[in-house]
Amino acid sequence: MCSATLEQQDLVRYVNAFLAHLFPEGTWTSICVSHNEFAHIHQDFNSPESQNYTFSLGAFSGGGLWLEGDASAFPGYTLVPPPDKEADQSLRGAIVCTRRAGFSFNGRLRHCSEPWVGDRWVVIAYTAPNPDALSADDVSLLAALGFPLPRVSSTPPPPSAQGSVVATPAPDAQDILQDSTYDALLRLGFSGQVTLAHASPPCTEYSRLKLLDNAGPRPLRSPDHMEGFPDLNAEEKHRFEQSRLLLFRSLHILRAAWCGGGHISFEHPANSLAWLETQAFLKHVSADLNCIAACRFGADWYKRWLFACTWRDMQGLACACNHAPDSHQQVVGARNSDATWASAATSEFPPALAEAYVAAALPLFETCADPVDLSLAQLPFLVPKKGMHSPPFGTQDGGGIFSCPDWSKPPSDAVDVFDGLRQELVHYLLSRKAPLRLQEHVQSQCEDALFSADEVALRAMWSSWFTRKGWPAPDWKVPPSQPYCLHALSALSRAMGDRDDMLFPCLLEGIPTGFFNDIPRSNVFIPVEDVGSLASDDQLQICESNWQGPHGRWLEEVPLPEAKQRWDKIAVAKLNVVLAENKKPRLIMDGTISGTNPSCFMNEKYNLPGLQDVRSCFPLRGCHSQHAGFSLDIRAAHKAIRIKESERGLCGIKLEDGRHYWYRVCPFGTNFSALWWARLSSFMIRVFHLLLWVAHMLSIYVDDLLLVQDDAVVAVFGSLLLSFCQSFGIPLSWAKVQLSHELKWLGWCFNFRAGTFWVPEDKRTKLLQQIRVLLRKGPVEKQALEQTVGLLMWITQASVQLRPWLCNLWRDLQRPAATNFSISSSEWQTLKDHLDENLRFCSTPPGTAIPCGATLISARHVPLRSKADLCKVPLTTRRVYMRIADPQHRKRHVSEASRRFLLFWEDWCLQSPSLTCLQPSCRAISATLAADAFASSQCIGIGGFLRVQGSSAIWFSERFALSDMQCLGVPLAPDAQKNIGCWELLAQMALLILFAEVCPGGRAGLSLRTFCDNSAAESAGNRMLTTSSPLCFFAQQLACLSFKLGLTLDIQHISGFRNTEADFLSRWQPPEELQHGFELLYRYRFPVARIWQSHHDVRLFPADTKLLWQPP
Repeated sequence: MCSATLEQQDLVRYVNAFLAHLFPEGTWTSICVSHNEFAHIHQDFNSPESQNYTFSLGAFSGGGLWLEGDASAFPGYTLVPPPDKEADQSLRGAIVCTRRAGFSFNGRLRHCSEPWVGDRWVVIAYTAPNPDALSADDVSLLAALGFPLPRVSSTPPPPSAQGSVVATPAPDAQDILQDSTYDALLRLGFSGQVTLAHASPPCTEYSRLKLLDNAGPRPLRSPDHMEGFPDLNAEEKHRFEQSRLLLFRSLHILRAAWCGGGHISFEHPANSLAWLETQAFLKHVSADLNCIAACRFGADWYKRWLFACTWRDMQGLACACNHAPDSHQQVVGARNSDATWASAATSEFPPALAEAYVAAALPLFETCADPVDLSLAQLPFLVPKKGMHSPPFGTQDGGGIFSCPDWSKPPSDAVDVFDGLRQELVHYLLSRKAPLRLQEHVQSQCEDALFSADEVALRAMWSSWFTRKGWPAPDWKVPPSQPYCLHALSALSRAMGDRDDMLFPCLLEGIPTGFFNDIPRSNVFIPVEDVGSLASDDQLQICESNWQGPHGRWLEEVPLPEAKQRWDKIAVAKLNVVLAENKKPRLIMDGTISGTNPSCFMNEKYNLPGLQDVRSCFPLRGCHSQHAGFSLDIRAAHKAIRIKESERGLCGIKLEDGRHYWYRVCPFGTNFSALWWARLSSFMIRVFHLLLWVAHMLSIYVDDLLLVQDDAVVAVFGSLLLSFCQSFGIPLSWAKVQLSHELKWLGWCFNFRAGTFWVPEDKRTKLLQQIRVLLRKGPVEKQALEQTVGLLMWITQASVQLRPWLCNLWRDLQRPAATNFSISSSEWQTLKDHLDENLRFCSTPPGTAIPCGATLISARHVPLRSKADLCKVPLTTRRVYMRIADPQHRKRHVSEASRRFLLFWEDWCLQSPSLTCLQPSCRAISATLAADAFASSQCIGIGGFLRVQGSSAIWFSERFALSDMQCLGVPLAPDAQKNIGCWELLAQMALLILFAEVCPGGRAGLSLRTFCDNSAAESAGNRMLTTSSPLCFFAQQLACLSFKLGLTLDIQHISGFRNTEADFLSRWQPPEELQHGFELLYRYRFPVARIWQSHHDVRLFPADTKLLWQPP
């Protein structure tokens, strides 16, 4: 070991972990990393019978390993003399390629390097001579660094991939305050490989003892100051923040294991202040709170531990002290003879408690004769690899219908056209330390370009590549009014044989807008059928409203009369500025009002990637390495595309002083701008895929690009993409470039090392504010409702089962608040002449201010649904008052169904931010689930069961009165039979809760196939949507429950006469005898409130335990 070993411990662990992945049976004591070092012929005198383990990487060709041997040692290889000029040329051996491939050999054989071209790294692991001479301390340190040591006198048994595994991180690797350690444990927890996770973070800074003893250490918090006392000094604030972070990270790791389908337990002293900060966590996992008295396990202290557990067998550990007061040693404020605090000793569990805990947990595990420990460096390899053909598959990357985001392996039809060029560019970038400069650039958020003007000599390499491919060197000139090297990009498109062969001819000439139906197809987007008619000049408008705003190089001032002579078609649009927090103002031209958008025919449509595409592509297939992300933002994307000169008249604006300006480039807000930018960005994605080639995930959403790769290479290939952009004149927002394991894209926060994503706190706060505005009594502003719907549309990308319930909010948007209008009785008969069949006003009745487009709802309190209903209105000599809904009205009413949905999201916003797994665990389960319900007058019954082959059925059966349902707040018929579909869905909800409680995989994103004999419940349960009341309220509750539990129902219809078991359970009442296969021991009870308000089920054991805080 040398000083570098101790200084770079994380690197050493990483290299060892990677070697262990390549050589799972290998052992070594030493590693050597060389960079561009030629190894002359030699022999290694390592430990006898040991092997050398090696691999190489980098952008190089050649560079293999020559190894002495005959034909029997290397069947199929050509024997050649050593490629070392200093070696005996009479020797014979084979050259083995080790680039990105592991190879083991006997180091005592003569070997040397093969010459190479490029940048070459080599890693070699070997066993030093006489490993038995290692001291016990050396062995412990090497083991902590991840070295798989050969078995010597002081070495523990090596890790094995077989049997039960207990992960025990080395002391210096236990700190979950280190991001790398924390992320690795999160990734493992979400993977579904953890059976039981336990956490006992230090309780020192959460102890109530500090509040009782003024002579002891100063407390940092109290029940009234959980955010810390206001007078904490800098050192105390640091301790406070560290203790809270340690607690929250422990809870997040436990929650990850729980969401992955495992069980968890969390321990702290019974009255620790930490319990005040775990309330949401306890509710989320429905924990049992098992209070344990120290004296019941052989410790003579007045001490209680509290274990929050999800494994119900842990309830057996709960016990109370039954001794008289003052029977035990008091540790509060007491000191030992050495002046240390006596309470410190109580943080260690007595051996008897540890043994009892293990005994309670053992039923979760398979028995193993030879259990082993794993080092933390080996834990990532417990996470299953994603198979090359395992679903899900990402489909959208912004590159068109023939492109996909997941390039874990290049598509079978892809040709590596940039092979030699890629190596040349990477070698150049490495020589200029571009990856390191990129990391520094990102940290400083520098707005300058990464590469200087002289480094755009990269263009010479591109020119050389064109020449080698038989194409003339490209023209690097930049055409006016736009930033791209269009001639060079056009040449690149032709050299690649890109499908969109008309893109760059149009960009060079100026793009057509589609007004004359003349946009050439891209051949990579979805064709749209031609409507067969050209736009009319009558559709184009000259808006006279003035605009006071910026104008610049993208605009040309042309007086309106001159513009009419210069261009055949003229349209002047309104403009607006979009203001968003932390963003620069954005100028938008409303091409719809001016008639430009309706007049321009878009002959293709395209799709953009979203959150689900990122989730479907994560992790890279067949990859065990850690991932990181790279993101860039292309600046002024739309305004970098020139408009065809003859069609520029369609993009005019008017300033406040009366002057008219006309866009030279595509303005933001027109449909043709979006289409042409989508074509250009899709070309970039297709080029970038080929340029990267090695395993990656790549997508672009409008102008935001995301690259996900192995964190060891992402900085290199991120630099490669930036060099391309700078060489070809693609403008970037350099301050927005991101390179990290954790970054933000499309508003979501991602941590690719931990495999998680989450909603940023500012968006949760914004949603909460908007929801509370809508939940106020009375009508709400239409704009407020629109903003909430938009934000929920974005958030429900992560919870698609809840998206159908946005329809209630959409319906509220389409239902403007009604206003009273009146008309004389004598004119009532003529009202029908101003209405269409849907009671919408097509003209304004004389003498009224009723607007066209408004809808007649009622008159004299008589609801109206068609013209035929007009005769139902009683007429007198008095005026007829009508309720009329004007779609232009600014007010809207929030329906009851929408309010329930908004209350669910309000509760979600108030919970602590939770991490969601990018790759939900995929667990298969073979089980039979069925539920049924019956109803008769005032009586309701539900029943269902879960049966796994080889086990007894777990079941529920409940009988309710209709009056029991009043707590639901749902409008129900007086005869329970009329709402039988509702009770069927209630039974399905109970079945969901049953499965989640008894099956460890209940949180692992399973799709459960259940049986139901009611068609209405089957339809509503599968679609999670119905507008029929009161069934809609039950379907909405089922959708919310499905989201909370991470379960999706696949309800299959079963004929009633075949659903005999579930039907029997729904009608069963004790003391009636149960059917064969059902035992009372396995019955679960589900009161109405527990099914309907299934927020949590936290229980305290023993039930009479006294605490200084209130469990949820």
